Amino acid sequence: TLFRSGFVDDTLKLPLKHLAKIFKSGILKGDTLIKLGYSFLVPHLLILSADFNKIIVADGIEKSIEELKKWVEKAPDAFDWTDAIKFMCELEGDSEHWNEKQEILRRSIQQIVKCDVMQSNPLSPISVPQADCLFIAYLETACLDIQTLCTALKNVSSLLKTGSYLVMVSVFGCTFYVAGKHKCPVLNMNEGNLRKALNDAGYVIEELSVCPRLYLEKFDYIDFEEGAVVVARKERVVE
Repeated sequence: TLFRSGFVDDTLKLPLKHLAKIFKSGILKGDTLIKLGYSFLVPHLLILSADFNKIIVADGIEKSIEELKKWVEKAPDAFDWTDAIKFMCELEGDSEHWNEKQEILRRSIQQIVKCDVMQSNPLSPISVPQADCLFIAYLETACLDIQTLCTALKNVSSLLKTGSYLVMVSVFGCTFYVAGKHKCPVLNMNEGNLRKALNDAGYVIEELSVCPRLYLEKFDYIDFEEGAVVVARKERVVE
């Protein structure tokens, strides 16, 4: 199946392993988490649901919003994430209760909204209290240059309490991804770019784990050299 392919090992399983390790540490917890990104990835959310009572999902892609709503509502044509959810539960050492955990996640998701990281309030026109944790998936897909990435990080930081943690999943050396029939450009960044952008946005990096690709074959869906998982603390507000 696709979930047992090299593509999924490199793009999904490796980041999930790092995320599971981070959340097991216990430093990331609180009442509300905002997941912001440009991807419909339920397994990432499964990790988060154990440590936060409320999850707000904000996505920049209408199709992702539509698909997540279908999954939450158990629509007949919803994407089947069973294999990925079972894998995530295995990482947590509790593979038997995978169905119970996905139901907890469904109940934890309070809102699913559109976002635009180029706005000072990325969730406009709605406003929400600042979150205890901000999880961002593949912000670089919304940015075409480093300055845009810096602006986006400053904007999304308005959603997070000072002193709280940002968790990011990103890719380095990426130039495109495919959405439907469209080949979309991506900011080709490296570790140095990301470190500087986070520092300029008021963050102190606590951990940055680079995930080299295990499979070197060319993928039709995306090209990238490495994955990365970052934990950073919001130290100050940058205007």
